[in-house]
Amino acid sequence: GLSSPVCSYHKLIHLSLDEKYRVHSECSPLNAMKSVSWFVLPPVQEYYFKSRNLSYRSLPTYRKDCVDPSSVASMDIIYPKFNSKIYLPVQLNGVPGSTIFEATHRNPLAIIYWHLDGQFIGSTKRSHHFSVSTEEGQHFLTLVDDAGATLQRSFAVISAH
Repeated sequence: GLSSPVCSYHKLIHLSLDEKYRVHSECSPLNAMKSVSWFVLPPVQEYYFKSRNLSYRSLPTYRKDCVDPSSVASMDIIYPKFNSKIYLPVQLNGVPGSTIFEATHRNPLAIIYWHLDGQFIGSTKRSHHFSVSTEEGQHFLTLVDDAGATLQRSFAVISAH
C-alpha cells in the first residue's frame, strides 16, 4: 500500500460546520470550516454510478456567498462523444429521423441551454435529453449552463436520408 498511487477520485473538500455546503477560505474563516475527504467522480461516471449505488453522495453545492472556484467540472456531455459520426435513418413515413443528445449536470436544478452550429435550439432542466434532427455534414454542439459554464462538442451526420 505504501508504494501504490493516491486515489485520484478522493478529493479534500472544505465544508461549512453543519456540512451542508462547500466553502473556501475566501468566504469562510478557517475555524468555520471542516475538511473532509470526498469521493468525486467525473460527471458522466457519476451519472451512471449514482443510479446503481444509492450510497454515493454528490458534492454539496457552494454556499450562496461563496463563488465556485471551478476546481471540478460541473457538467459533461454523455452523447454525442467527441467527433462522433451519427447516422440519422429515414422513418417509415419518409421523414428524416432524429437522435437524442444527453448531458449531465452535478446541480439537479441547473438549466442547460443547447446550441447547434451557433443557434439556440432549446433548454433542459433536471433531465438533460434533447432530440436533434439536422442536415448531413459537420456540426458543432455548445451547451451553456445557468452559471455560465460552457461545453463544446463537434460531430458529423453521415446520412439524413
